[in-house]
This record gives sequence, C-alpha cells and structure tokens, in this order.
Amino acid sequence: MFPRAVSRIISDIASLKIQGATRVAEAGLHAAEILISSGGAARLTALRRSLIATRPTEPCLWNALSAVIAARDKAEAIRTARDHFTISRQRIPGVAVRAIGKVRCVFTHCHSSAVVSSIAALHRRSKLQAHCTETRPRFQGRLTASELARHRVPVTLSVDSAMPESIACADAVLLGADALLADGSVYNKVGSSLVAILAERHRRPVYILSDSWKLIGPGYALKVEERDSSEVWGRAPRGVRIRNPAFDRVDASFIKSIITEIGSFPPARAATSIARAYPFLATGQWPSGRQSAS
Repeated sequence: MFPRAVSRIISDIASLKIQGATRVAEAGLHAAEILISSGGAARLTALRRSLIATRPTEPCLWNALSAVIAARDKAEAIRTARDHFTISRQRIPGVAVRAIGKVRCVFTHCHSSAVVSSIAALHRRSKLQAHCTETRPRFQGRLTASELARHRVPVTLSVDSAMPESIACADAVLLGADALLADGSVYNKVGSSLVAILAERHRRPVYILSDSWKLIGPGYALKVEERDSSEVWGRAPRGVRIRNPAFDRVDASFIKSIITEIGSFPPARAATSIARAYPFLATGQWPSGRQSAS
C-alpha cells in the first residue's frame, strides 16, 4: 500500500523501535515526506490513519500530520513542524528550571526526553539526585537511567512496586505526557496516575513536561492503546486474561504545573494558552505562513 520505506517506519513505530511522542511525530513527518516525494500526497490521510492505528494515544503525531495534510505548501509545513520540535527541545529545560527552582531529589516514571533534559538542566544549576522506575513491561526506565547517567546525574532505578519509597525521598515529581486534555488532565505511561496519587499523599508537587503539540486537536478521537499481552507473559496459562494498557490518565487536580516550550501554566490554563499560541490546534486550520514556537 505504501512505499517500502514508509511501511518500515510504520512497523518501527508499532514495535516501539521508534518511541517517545515527539520522536514518533518526527518519524511520521519523515514518512509523509517520503510519500510526497514518491507522488503519494493524495494518500497522506491514509498514512495518518495507518500510523494512528499503531499508536492511538499520540495526538502529537496526529497534529503534525494534520498540519501537513491541511497545508497548501506541504514541504513548508514539514519544515515548520520539524523546526517546532527542535525549538521545543531547546526551550523546555529552561522553562523547567525557572518553574521548578532548586530541588535536591526528583522522581520520574518511564521515559521522556523533555524530563531527562530538564533534570540535567536542574542538575547543572544545583546538584541533585534522581529516582526512576524500571517501567515494566518494556523497561523504558532503563533508557531514562542510562541517559541521566550520561549527564552525570546520580540516578537510582527501582522496581515499579517501590514507587512509594522513591517518591517519599523526592522533592518533586517530573512526568512527561503523551496527550494533553482541555481540562488540564494528561495521559502518560500507565502507572502515572498511581505516581500522582502517591505524590499527593507525600505532598510532593507533580510537574508535567510536554511539547504543546500534544494537545488533543480537532478530529482526534483519544483511545488508550492496549498493547500485546505477550509483552507481559508470553505463554500465560489458559484461562488467564492479561491486561497491558500503555497509558493512563493523570487528573488535573494532582498537577501543579504543565511546563511547555511556551511557558509554565496551571492545568486549568494550559489548553487555552497553547491554543492561543498555536491556533491551528484548536481550529484545525493550518496558517499560510510559518508557525512555530515563539
């Protein structure tokens, strides 16, 4: 149906060879670029449908591809989206340092590039320690721990069940997000809701670090991805039902601030602030000129 290179990208996203909401969106842009160059611009909507079918809880991917589909100059829209992600990566750590301030220990769950770079920035400002979970069943926490270690941040990786002790030791909880909702709630790796509940019990602030383009836009129907049961138990006995949801919802009431490339906002104000900066996320109409982080 698609060129071989495009099909490979779809497969890599489905298998988590490409993971992380922003990286997935960038891979989707690359797939769109390949499709356009092969004369398949008319099939961009089908590409978006196929990609979202593999990772249905990724509005950043939806928004990036929707921008390309809606734009008259599709090559320009791809360049603009890529520029946006580059600028966002550069800006979020600085916003985080200003919003969070000095902390001695932080806790995080799963893997988020924005969280890792922000912890590294906080560490450069004032030395700290980090705790993270292993994040079963795909162990994304190992990637977090490895990257923090490369930044020379002292890091402790714990089994997921040790969350309460790790959160109690931290001054703040930093989480990424795969989807930002209009009411200030977010979807992130499954277990994040439990992290937020434990953080409230221990009176630890929860900060969400996220690219603004993860806001759910027009036409996007949020569905929580249920991954293959074999990731949890490859040969489960007959009669055992396996649940393997990839994400869960963190209610806005547990969140102190949503930190993005355009600023740090209370959850109730985040969606309107993002829509003001990027109107197409609210209207679905891609502007004729460039629109990136400002």
